[in-house]
Amino acid sequence: RRAVCVSCRLYFVSLVGRTCFEERCACVKKLLMAQAFSPPPRQLPGAVTCLGSRVERELDDVSGVWARGTVTSISTSGQTVDLSYDDGLCESCVPISEIRALPQSTAAATTQQRPEAPPDDVDGCRLPMSSVDEQEKESVADHPRESRGTVREQVAQLKVAAASLAQDVSQMRDVHATQLAELESASSETSKAWRCLREKQGEEIMCLTDIRGLADEANVFRQHVSDLVGLADREEDPVAPLDSSCPDTDKAAIVDTTSPEAQPDLLAELVIPAVPDDLGTLPAGTVDRAARCFLDHGICLLEDCLDLNVLAAARDTTMKGLEDCRARLKESGIDMETQPFSFREVVHRSELRYDMQLDAGSARIPLAEPLLQESAPWVPLVRRILGDDAQLLFTGAVVSYPGAEAQPPHMDGYRLDATVYCLTVFVPLVHVNSANRLGSTEFWPGSQRYGRPQFQDAPSISPDYKLGSAVLFDYRLWHRGLANWGPMWRPMLYMVWAKPWFQSEE
Repeated sequence: RRAVCVSCRLYFVSLVGRTCFEERCACVKKLLMAQAFSPPPRQLPGAVTCLGSRVERELDDVSGVWARGTVTSISTSGQTVDLSYDDGLCESCVPISEIRALPQSTAAATTQQRPEAPPDDVDGCRLPMSSVDEQEKESVADHPRESRGTVREQVAQLKVAAASLAQDVSQMRDVHATQLAELESASSETSKAWRCLREKQGEEIMCLTDIRGLADEANVFRQHVSDLVGLADREEDPVAPLDSSCPDTDKAAIVDTTSPEAQPDLLAELVIPAVPDDLGTLPAGTVDRAARCFLDHGICLLEDCLDLNVLAAARDTTMKGLEDCRARLKESGIDMETQPFSFREVVHRSELRYDMQLDAGSARIPLAEPLLQESAPWVPLVRRILGDDAQLLFTGAVVSYPGAEAQPPHMDGYRLDATVYCLTVFVPLVHVNSANRLGSTEFWPGSQRYGRPQFQDAPSISPDYKLGSAVLFDYRLWHRGLANWGPMWRPMLYMVWAKPWFQSEE
């Protein structure tokens, strides 16, 4: 027999002869209860008259369920027919005694209805026939066979599209993984090439440093030979007169003190031996003498006050910083040798002469050497001149390349009053003398007290710079860098000290 599941509203077939039809539906395994009802009266077989007649067949004589369909074939005996049910199923050789004709008012019905499940509170009770028939109509109307086929086709199409999309995503993932691997490989090769380039550049810098060091030593040796030759000449002719072939000069002439005979008293007064003590500072007597010389002439020269190893390290830092500035200028399209420029890190003072900052806040390769800055041997002298609250404003280097012309005379500051408020410390990083022709600095001692018209009345000096010496001069003193006609560059380190209230425009 066919019965209805009270939970899922589907038909199931139960065995005949069992009491209460103790069968369970496959969906919920729920016990089903059925009651025997009186079957409706059967209609005579004569109701089927022709093909296409609308009929209904009894499926369950207990619950009174009838399935509707259409007659598609009649046997020759007229006792059986073939039916096509409204739910799409077909059945052949159906006895005429098991079917009845539909009334005209319901002949237009096209689908077999499924009964709605009875409520839970009437589970196991008697189901009226009219209620089962109406619920069956509503269930089948909600799920027509045609819409089910359309939905299946759409689901199949969506599955095909999803499979195609998944394949595309997989291909794109493979392509992305390949490109990422290529980029990582290229980045690794670039890093290796960059490291090799930096190593080669470091080797070249070291070779260049060694070459320049050898050149400095050769110049020093040449100077020693020249001094020995001159000493031998003077010993052969100790009373030789001074050379009087130079023409007379007026008050505006420049007196060159590279020859000791030019200004022996002034040069002897300006050059002060300043060998530091065991603590690395100048003795008190040296500080007093240098301070008097500075206050009288605006300049003093301290000899042998620095360690040569410290100067070698400072020279390397200066060279690396200048090469870094050159590379950065080249990236900006500026030729360092031919085009003027002015930046915070480096300034083009004149042709082949550059002023470069070495402070930690301005330079990418700063000078980190306390023995040339806050712990330098001349710091007690600076504080004696400017006061105990004197401070270091900035550190830099002026570099002139071979072929650099002489600068015009100038002073770094203004004559605010008679008191010294700022001074500069020059530290040569190579030997500078008349033999190597690298170009010293020309000073006008005492010119800090005068303006431009009067400073030329004072004699000028261009002292030799011995490696390990330092020159302190007033910020207002007139001076200029001389031409570099030598075979190599001339780096000059400088430190500017001042009273706390002063700030340089530069």
